Amino acid sequence: MDIESLAVSKLTGELAKCDRVLPFLNTGDREPSWDGHIYVYHPSDDPDRCPKGALLRRIPVQIKGQVGRLQWNSISYPVQIADLENYVQEDGILYFVVRIREDGEARRIYYRFLPKWELEEVLQELSHPGQ
Repeated sequence: MDIESLAVSKLTGELAKCDRVLPFLNTGDREPSWDGHIYVYHPSDDPDRCPKGALLRRIPVQIKGQVGRLQWNSISYPVQIADLENYVQEDGILYFVVRIREDGEARRIYYRFLPKWELEEVLQELSHPGQ
């Protein structure tokens, strides 16, 4: 089972339902800490068009697939310190974890935006525990 492809496919499908968002997500990529970006646009009268002039923001994303039970209300996922440091350079990251049932069918998406200031706090705590 290709967990990464299933996770990206599920997320891409859900984002495709939103007229103001265009995902550019990769599978099998070699980018160091990111899996692509989501582009967010101003509302438009034409939902099929997202002109460059209507671009609000490009948000870097990371997508992780995880096989297991889907009943959980919250989850955790380990992140390397080097990735956290890279996310700080991008002013934050939109982090997704897609839970996939053992048969590969049912999936649930969890997400969290980690802004630069929060990542800096985490890195500070990791470098000086207990202070």
